[in-house]
Amino acid sequence: MSIMNSIKTFVSGHKKAVIAAVSAIGAVAVVSGVVFAGYVIKERSSLIGTGEAERIALLDSGVELSNARFTKTELDFDDGGYVYEVEFYTDDCEYEYKVSAKDGRILEKETDGYRINQSQPSPSQTAGETLDNTPAFTAQEPWPAVSPDDGVNQSQEINGSQEIEPAVTVSAPAASDSAPAADSSASAGSQTASSNVSLDYAKEVALADCGLTAGQVTFTKAKLDYDDGIAVYDVEFYTDDVKYEYEVAAQGGDIVKSEYKLRGSISSSGGTAIGLDRAKEIALADSGEDALSVVWTETETDYDDGVMVYELEFYCNDNKHEYCIHSTSGVILERKHERHSSSGSHHSHSSTNQTGTGVQSADLELAKSSALLDAGLSSAGSGVSFTKATLSRDDGRRVYEIEFYDSDYKYEYKLDAEASGGIYPVIEAEYERFSRLSNGSEITYDQAKAIAAGYSGYSVSELSFEEVELDYDDGVRLYEIKFYSPEYEFECEISQNGGELISLEKEALR
Repeated sequence: MSIMNSIKTFVSGHKKAVIAAVSAIGAVAVVSGVVFAGYVIKERSSLIGTGEAERIALLDSGVELSNARFTKTELDFDDGGYVYEVEFYTDDCEYEYKVSAKDGRILEKETDGYRINQSQPSPSQTAGETLDNTPAFTAQEPWPAVSPDDGVNQSQEINGSQEIEPAVTVSAPAASDSAPAADSSASAGSQTASSNVSLDYAKEVALADCGLTAGQVTFTKAKLDYDDGIAVYDVEFYTDDVKYEYEVAAQGGDIVKSEYKLRGSISSSGGTAIGLDRAKEIALADSGEDALSVVWTETETDYDDGVMVYELEFYCNDNKHEYCIHSTSGVILERKHERHSSSGSHHSHSSTNQTGTGVQSADLELAKSSALLDAGLSSAGSGVSFTKATLSRDDGRRVYEIEFYDSDYKYEYKLDAEASGGIYPVIEAEYERFSRLSNGSEITYDQAKAIAAGYSGYSVSELSFEEVELDYDDGVRLYEIKFYSPEYEFECEISQNGGELISLEKEALR
């Protein structure tokens, strides 16, 4: 018995010790959690407010509160500290700030000035400038928090998701074949510093283009916006049958882009397919373009929700057109028109001379030449038409976006605009073939690799190949090839019959 009692006493004592230890650990965890939570609460309570962060950004930018439209004010945790990310724009510039939430120091700022109104002074800030020595700010007076909900942004929501400018009355003209005259429209109250046509006028232009009146449509959006730094009016409305979307240039009132989409569906049962040739005739007749002047970049049969349709894309001079046509009825289900200027901008007024963004015509021409050189095309005169050439930002970096086509391919380039040395380096590039493939002799695995290598500027032995695979795509046998040069990652498709390039993507290694 004494032995059993000793064992029980030993076990009982250790059990109590274990329970006590676990309880102590739990207590420490709880206390630590409370202490940590208390620290976080204390840390957060000592931060400056959103209104103060916005005040600091406005003070540094020299912009009056009444002229600023805030799009973002957000508290974030970055590099071990709380920061406010503040973004806003005026009629001639966009601003992005990163402000220390602890002491109000401006950690980073970027500006993108497009100076639509040339009478406005250009901003003095430099894009990407870091100001680690900016002194802390102390609030001198109450400053209300500013956000898009405070009435600074000039649009408002309708029915939860729709947007329309406040206090706008539309008096649309009767439907006609042409847009209204520029001097017939706007009241001074709806003008902005960045536009010479009003929102009312932009809506009239859109209505006149589709032959409707204000009483026949329901507007879901009508607001001033910016596209590639250019002021445009976004106008959207619908009828019982069709949804319409327009972009109208704030300077000049030209239609930059229009979209038409049939509401509801059409039955796919019965009837004989009209064929691609008839679908092309329907698209051309609707667009008003001359068949001899267009370049077809896509003509294919597809299925949309089980319904066979024809998808068409073509260019003519400064215009790009896309159509989706029902295969048996020939009804246009969707269409999209986009206007490009001869300079390459998709706006009727060129963006190539916008001194506010730092882009001059000479710079843009050099960017276009850089893309042509990389694509192996000698000059813009050799059957090349540009559809886009703009300066924009990608992850805070200034880039040129260049798009063009020739008789066989569509090309899209993204170039490093911050590089020096005469030629802008390629960040990304895409080629897509739209012309018919030849039916040449079959090429081998090694021949496909050699053809792909030719687009990199290196020999096969100087490249690292990750994948070479024979596959089928839309009934075409092709080689899918992925490889690396010292500067780029490549993915391309080479036809097995004839060895022609079908598509190519390349991206700079970072």
